[in-house]
Amino acid sequence: MMKSWSFASEQTGLIAETVVQCSERRIGENTPVGMVAIEGHHDHLSKRVDLATGEVVDWQPPAPPDTDLETFEWDAAPKRPRWISKPTAKALVRAENAAIVAQIEREEAKQTRSIRELALTPSSKPAKDALQAIENKVAELRATLQPEP
Repeated sequence: MMKSWSFASEQTGLIAETVVQCSERRIGENTPVGMVAIEGHHDHLSKRVDLATGEVVDWQPPAPPDTDLETFEWDAAPKRPRWISKPTAKALVRAENAAIVAQIEREEAKQTRSIRELALTPSSKPAKDALQAIENKVAELRATLQPEP
């Protein structure tokens, strides 16, 4: 009868990501060197084998290192517990500023036609008004940029 098998390190008890399906009779030839076969499909990111008892137990791996742009929070949701990346205040400000800068660039890209009209007709009031409206919008957007914490 076919069964699912996970593998754990004989030294650490950490479970490998690989899972195989084979009969109990053939598991020996499918077990990697330095590993022990464990019946069942076990999540390598939230389970390990207790070397003293041989039991599969819950395990919380070490958190990834925090950076100035993200921190990590353990999410113990029953299906797939994991370290979840949470943006820092600095990352949120950077993202918001990037969106504002993109909006400024879109506004500035609208200037081309009005600049051309002014170059050809320096007294064109509609072109001057259009440029002024764009400049006002850009100034308004620049005022919303935030310094990084």
